Amino acid sequence: MSNSTITADLPRVERRGGQGAAVGLNNGKPDQHFVVTLQNSTLSGGQETIGSNSDITYYHNCFLTKDGLLHMSGAHNNYTLAQGNTGFSVHDTKKVALLRHDQNATWGVIGDPVAIRAAYDCTMVLTDQGDVAVWGYNGHGQQGRGHASGNGYAQGITGTNVGPRSGIKGREVVEIDLTKGYPNSGHTLYVRCKDGTVWGWGYNGYGQLGQNNTSNCYTPVQLHDNTGSPVDDAIGIFAGHGNYQAVFVLRADGTLWSCGQNNWGKLGDGTTGNQYRLKPCVGLPADSPIKKVQLGGSSRGASTYVLLKDGRVFGTGYGGQYQLNASASNWSGFNQLAFPTGVGGFTDMWIAGEYAQAYFNADDGACYACGYNGNGQLGVGSTSNAYMGKINLPSGVQLKKVSTGGAYDGATQRHTTIMLGTDGEVYTCGHYAGYFFGNSGGSNWQKPVCWYRPWPKYADDPLRRKVVDVVSHAYTSEWGAFVLLNNGELWAAGRNSSNKLGTEATNSYPTFVERVEIH
Repeated sequence: MSNSTITADLPRVERRGGQGAAVGLNNGKPDQHFVVTLQNSTLSGGQETIGSNSDITYYHNCFLTKDGLLHMSGAHNNYTLAQGNTGFSVHDTKKVALLRHDQNATWGVIGDPVAIRAAYDCTMVLTDQGDVAVWGYNGHGQQGRGHASGNGYAQGITGTNVGPRSGIKGREVVEIDLTKGYPNSGHTLYVRCKDGTVWGWGYNGYGQLGQNNTSNCYTPVQLHDNTGSPVDDAIGIFAGHGNYQAVFVLRADGTLWSCGQNNWGKLGDGTTGNQYRLKPCVGLPADSPIKKVQLGGSSRGASTYVLLKDGRVFGTGYGGQYQLNASASNWSGFNQLAFPTGVGGFTDMWIAGEYAQAYFNADDGACYACGYNGNGQLGVGSTSNAYMGKINLPSGVQLKKVSTGGAYDGATQRHTTIMLGTDGEVYTCGHYAGYFFGNSGGSNWQKPVCWYRPWPKYADDPLRRKVVDVVSHAYTSEWGAFVLLNNGELWAAGRNSSNKLGTEATNSYPTFVERVEIH
């Protein structure tokens, strides 16, 4: 998941090194519907961010705009769009009204939204006052309100122990995350509070709530480590994606801990057995601080990667398609990934996709990729799986963001990669890349090809528009992608089933680049 910091002011929420927001302009005037950002990293260089300002998932999208409003489009099963009804699709965006504390002291939230995390049928929001709202599927207690019954509105979680409604000093929430099903509704939701405690609720089938059991929890419970002690010194949380039912916690002493599903050793604790309480990861050196943690994959293969400040990358878990090493071996504890020839360190990384494809910026000015490549989604000029293959970007261009879409749909592998280059252009490769992302032709592309842009080049554009963020749908046959411009315009392309792109078009078939209308 991503790379920018939270851009709204957080008067009561802890911020570490967050940068101020750029103001979106429309003909030189502020645009009240400026989309703040699409996604972001939870940790970068020791600086924390709080979540993401907007998110997209299997069949729906949620965007946070500069005026503090939430907008959603797509499928509306399980009250996904928080409209008070269910069972239909919305092709244009609809506003989401949070239940406010002055309307309902028990379930109303305090503050305005600043961050979003979304999964298959569930959405959670963090406010600038450290409160949390949840809506959507609730079969395992994901709404955090003490029951497993449906509810069509965006309301707060039980505030007894978490958030400003608890009245407990330091319990304002500063970070949110959730596991993203592949695609199913088995989500687990997590929050980190200002006092360093970590809480979770929802699905617990692999022990990922750290309670030493596999019972689902309908209200927030505090995660414990393997000594039986509640965690109260966390500085970062990282939930698994793509049916990776696990969580990693970075603690104040710089150590990384994990619990939950552990196929192939992806928890990095030295075993391949599920862990029901947080256990320390093994193999990570203590001589360089952690810069970034990335989790990727699904039940078909999953890996975990850690980028250190000194440029080394360590990985654990599934390596069957060269995700971790040139011998296609799995690792049950963290080991260092070997550098490509001539590389002395990595400067950034992105892990995404069903098999945890890995993409790296290196200090030699080039970019490299590892993992499954059946559709050419690594961009290395072939469809062979690769370890540290060189990505075929233009000379001098590195990556600013990588997002992957598609997966195995039960019959066919469908993987597409969207890349934002340092030159401000959007590139794509992989499954039906041309057909689905703005260029003609339906074949797979093995090298990144520049998107067609309906707006002029920066030098010729009186509005000086340029791309600042990209994100794609990440599941099965869903190849939709979004591009955010610096003036707040949001554009989309790709498959539009369930009208999830939020454009005026309602077709379910591949769509060229179109403007997303935020209403």
